[in-house]
Parts: sequence; C-alpha cells; structure tokens
Amino acid sequence: MNLQLANIMKTKSNLSTLLVTVILLLAGEISFAQNIGINSTGSSPNASAGLDIDFNNKGLLIPRLTTAEATTLAATAAEGLMIYNTTTKCFQIFIGTAWQNIFCGCTSAPAATGSITGSSPVCANQTGATYSVSAVTGAAGYVWTYTGTGFTIASGNNTNSITANFSAGATSGNLTVYATNACGNGTASPAYPITVTSSPLIYSYTGALQIFTVPACVTSITIEALGGQGTSSTTGGLGGRAIATYTVTPGDILNIYVGGKGIGATGGWNGGASGGSGGGGASDIRVTPYALANRIIVAGGGGGDTGGAGVGTGGTGGGTVGGNGLNCNGANGGAGGTQSAGGAGGTGPTSNGAPGALGVGGTGNGTGGDGGGGYYGGGGGGFWNGSSVGGGTGGGGSGYTGSGTGASMTNGVQSGNGQVTITW
Repeated sequence: MNLQLANIMKTKSNLSTLLVTVILLLAGEISFAQNIGINSTGSSPNASAGLDIDFNNKGLLIPRLTTAEATTLAATAAEGLMIYNTTTKCFQIFIGTAWQNIFCGCTSAPAATGSITGSSPVCANQTGATYSVSAVTGAAGYVWTYTGTGFTIASGNNTNSITANFSAGATSGNLTVYATNACGNGTASPAYPITVTSSPLIYSYTGALQIFTVPACVTSITIEALGGQGTSSTTGGLGGRAIATYTVTPGDILNIYVGGKGIGATGGWNGGASGGSGGGGASDIRVTPYALANRIIVAGGGGGDTGGAGVGTGGTGGGTVGGNGLNCNGANGGAGGTQSAGGAGGTGPTSNGAPGALGVGGTGNGTGGDGGGGYYGGGGGGFWNGSSVGGGTGGGGSGYTGSGTGASMTNGVQSGNGQVTITW
C-alpha cells in the first residue's frame, strides 16, 4: 500500500510539472505572436490581421452598454473604442469627445418630427443660417428639404441641426425635415417658411400698414421715403423726399406707412386732411411701440390745391419745413408744417382753414385746399364764401430724419402716391 501511494504521488507531481510547462509555453506564444487566430479548425490567422476570428456558426458579440453607461464611459474612452448601445440600438464608435453612430437597427419607423426653429428672414448671399429640431426617438438620420432655390446645407446634413447657406439668387420657400431609419421614415415636421430678402426692398402705396423685419445679416439700412401728392384739380402740391441711414438690429420689426395721394375732397392715407381739396399723405417708418412719436423718418405730403375756380398750387411736402399754400381769390393759403408745430391755417372771407398738427394736415373746408400730412402737417387754406370760387391752397407737411446719418430732405419731389425704399 505504501508503494502504491508513492507511485500516485509521483504521478501527480509529473502532471503538475507538465501543466506548468504548457502554460508557460502558451504564455510565450501569446506574448510574442504577431497575430492571433480563433477558429475551430486550427487554421493559421491571416497574415494581415492582428486578430482573425473564423466561424461559420458563431458571431462576434461586442460590449453592450446603455446610453447612460456609454455617457459615463466617455470620460475615459479611448479613440476608436466600439460598443453596442442597447438604448438606441446602435453600434457606436468613440471619436474625439463623443460617441458616433456606425449603424442603428430599429423595430419601427421614427416618431414624428417637431417644429423647426431657425433664421427667417435671411438675406440673399447669407451664410451660416442655422436650423434645428428636437431629437426624434428612433432616428438614425434626418432628411431636410427646401422648396425654394439657392439653399445648400453647409454642415450637419443627416442630423437634427444644420447650418445652411443661401446663394445670391436664392428664393423664399418652406423648409421641412423628417427622421429616418432602416424601418422607414417618420412624419415630416410642419413647414417652416423662410423669407429670402434682397436689397433694395420697395414698398408702394397699399392704404394699409406694411411690415419689414430686419434680416439676420443686416445691421444698417438706408431709407428713402417719398410723400404723397395733394389733390390736383389744377396742381396739387408734390410730396417731399427724406433719406437717411440707420443702425438696426437683426429681428427688429419696422412699421411702414406709405402715404397716398389726395383724391377730390378725400385726403391721402396717413395724415392727408379731408374736407376741402384733399392733402397728400405722409410716408414714414416707425419703431416700437409704433406711435407717431416713434417715427424715425418722415416724408411730408403735399397740400391740396384750390377747391374751385382759380389757379392755386398746393404747398410742397417737406423738407425741414413744408411749403406754404398759395393765396387765391382773397383767401390765404395754409402754412407748411415745421419741426415743432403744424402749419397755421389760412384765413378766408368765409372761414379760416384749420392748423396742422403732429402727423396730420389741417382741413381747408369747402373750396380751401387741405393740408398735407407730415412730421407736422400743413395748415388748411382759407374758405371762400361757399361759391365755386377757389380758396387758399393747403400747406405741405414737414419731413423728418431724426437720428439718421447722411440725412437729407427735399421739398416737392413726388407726384401721385408715396413710396418707401429700404437698402442695405
């Protein structure tokens, strides 16, 4: 029995020595091998591969992490590290400071895309306009579409946030985006209208308020305003001209009032007086809160001519001071508006014309000409005894340029309706 036990002990010692020898040999092989092959056939690894895995009934299973776990790992992740994100169903690789998707699987098409936020209006030839939507659940990519022309995506294509450029010939259009993955496309976002503006912008008479929103690329604008002409049964006073340059901020909203011409006894829109021979309306631009006191530029309207027999030209729109109306048949014309007060009304054998006021002309009554609108309106002409004999003509409204630089104002330039031109 003692001999048998000794033989057993000797055999175990030999096996232990053999096992240690094999482990050391394998360790040496792993340490010094140029490449490694893992397969079931014993084949040598391909010489070009550091690791050659070859099976026809097995796959490669790389580390699987949730988004939260991947975010934690990002603090120490090496460039080129690969994982499978179990939250997003995406294979990802770490590049720079963030995980980037290599490929994403899906179980259904992405959810609907929300509303777009971004720049509008924009300028022709503008670069660097940004647009984005909130990330869409299940999205592997995003497809952006623009219905206008001259729109190109400079960066961020196939993501939920892009930077776009607009060419010199770009046109307005609607921007939409939808999310996509291997299972299909999600519902597109609501259309986001983009207005492409190019200089100059010309605003003609409409008889209503018009709006100008300062584009993202604009910080300075030059405005030319032309006032409306007074009523002309013979010769109505011509509207004035004002031009100046102003500093603006992108996104500012300017209210534009284009003066109308006087027609018969009706004064032109935006301050032309009515009742005798209508005065021309002023043209102006206003900033918030958009009252008469918030005008930054004004071109005065011309005064209405004599309202009956006789020749009398209405006072011209200003200018620093509007032109005075003419005396006719013993009735005096209204005075032009100034920088601080409306023009005085003209006196007449029957009644006097009304004085002008801030923004509006004075009424001439009967055969007297009405004052033109302006920074301060022109006075109305005096009234002749109710017969067909003409009274005094209306005074023109004054112009105004406020804080504008390179400013100038000219009396008596515009016939017919007024106009406003904005250039940058």
